[in-house]
Amino acid sequence: MGVLTSIDGQSMDFASKAETNFADVVPQAKGPRFSLNIEPHDISDPRGLVGDVTGVGRWGNGFSEVRLNRIEELSYVVGSARLALECQLDQEHAA
Repeated sequence: MGVLTSIDGQSMDFASKAETNFADVVPQAKGPRFSLNIEPHDISDPRGLVGDVTGVGRWGNGFSEVRLNRIEELSYVVGSARLALECQLDQEHAA
């Protein structure tokens, strides 16, 4: 399920969720920023594109983020969001 919400009346945020948000997409001039609700140490990131934003004040959900800078990175970024979803679903099943 996706939800569009207004941020300060100008930009839009798209959040996808299972029980809680697993990814937020925040459109920005440099390219969309994906906030991922997954611990940085739990994500496989061989390209080094996912950043640890623990303790950084940002709009979005989670401690990891990745920015889509080039269209060629789209499948990698979506794969990172999928890992966040799978991690969240695994945690729900374990509970």
